[in-house]
Amino acid sequence: MVGMYLPFYDLFRKRLKKISREKAPATTWCVPVVAGSLARSLACTVCYPIDLARTHMQAFKEAKSGMKPPGVLKTLVGVVSEVRTANNFESSLHNYRVLYRGLGAQLARDVPFSAILWGTLEAMRRRLLGVVGNDTNLRVP
Repeated sequence: MVGMYLPFYDLFRKRLKKISREKAPATTWCVPVVAGSLARSLACTVCYPIDLARTHMQAFKEAKSGMKPPGVLKTLVGVVSEVRTANNFESSLHNYRVLYRGLGAQLARDVPFSAILWGTLEAMRRRLLGVVGNDTNLRVP
């Protein structure tokens, strides 16, 4: 998730900073907050099924000690097929929604954290660069 989250944060921050400077200079302070929130939302949404599989695999490991848990793909197929057998009348696309059950709670936890983190971190970074000077050798990439 981090391999996706950080590059998207940088991408969103650079683009939003450019747009903010051109269209609404008074809003540049909130660029890190919005970029962090967008990047975390995207990363959580894309990676949530993998986290779900990891949780199921950990539960399998605890329930059946000594047996090797199935892989990520097999675990996800098992989760979807459990729902499919319980709900024979519903469409197959509806069955895949189970892969995102609980995503709202994760977003409610992670998005505000990222907004606060990046808003605070970027403000501190700007202040430190102002104190030390804007030397290119001191910049954090």
